[in-house]
Amino acid sequence: MIISNIISISTVKRYSRELSRTLKDGKKEKYTTVQFTITIPERESPFNDKQEVMIIPVEYKNKILNMELQENTITDLTMDLKEHKEKVQDLQDKHDKLLYQIISLERLNKNYLVAITKLENLSFMNRLFNRIPKNIKALTDGSDNDDKK
Repeated sequence: MIISNIISISTVKRYSRELSRTLKDGKKEKYTTVQFTITIPERESPFNDKQEVMIIPVEYKNKILNMELQENTITDLTMDLKEHKEKVQDLQDKHDKLLYQIISLERLNKNYLVAITKLENLSFMNRLFNRIPKNIKALTDGSDNDDKK
C-alpha cells in the first residue's frame, strides 16, 4: 500500500448558520446548521467524484507514514529471510555432500592403513622371495598372500 501517494494536506473550513423557523402552531424555533468544506487543489487530488474518503487530522500523518515504512521494512525483511533460508539450504546440501566425501575418504584411508600395517608385518622371508600380495585389496581383505607356492 502506498499511502504517501494519496495523502493530501488541505484546510477544513467550518460554516454555521443560525436559522429561525416558525412552526405551524406559531412558535418560533431557532436551530443551527453546520457545514464543513475541505478544499483540495485539483492537481493534487487523487479522488474521483462521489468517492468515499476518510479524513484524518494532520497529526496522524506521521503515524500513518511510519506504519507504511514499517510495512515496507517487514516486506523487505521477509524477502531477505527467504533468500537467507535458500542460502542456508544450499550450504546444508553442500555440507552433507562434503561430509559424505569425508566419510568415504576416511574409509579408504583406513583400508590403506590396514594394508600398510600388513606390509610392514610381512616376514623377512616373504619379502626376500617377493611373496607380496599383488594388490591392496588382497591386503585389506584379510588374506596375507594368495599366491603362496
